[in-house]
Amino acid sequence: VAISRANADVTQKKGPPVPMHLRDASYPGAKELGHGKDYLYPHDYPEHYVEQEYLPPGTKSGPYYEPTEHGHEAKFKQRLERLRKRHRLQESKPNEETTGEPPTFKANEQANSLNHESDGPQEK
Repeated sequence: VAISRANADVTQKKGPPVPMHLRDASYPGAKELGHGKDYLYPHDYPEHYVEQEYLPPGTKSGPYYEPTEHGHEAKFKQRLERLRKRHRLQESKPNEETTGEPPTFKANEQANSLNHESDGPQEK
């Protein structure tokens, strides 16, 4: 189902350029062209998750993958719901545009309480 949804988007939305924040910024002069600017590297965020649009402006992603309540997908579904809930909490807080400060996870107490609230016992 997810691959069919993604393929349909590619077919319907073909042609727009790759967004600047996703363009390769590893070669000399790329950053001066704006490549990689404002890219949010997921591994810099709690649980390696960040809400970020990967399609060009004016287009929106999926949803493509929507986990079910069956088997391991139930755990994936809980995690996605928890991460999206944390993101909504962060979005509702003042950010760099309104305060001049970069976004932080000052709400780490909240985020940490959400991180594992429904995971059950953690393996070590």
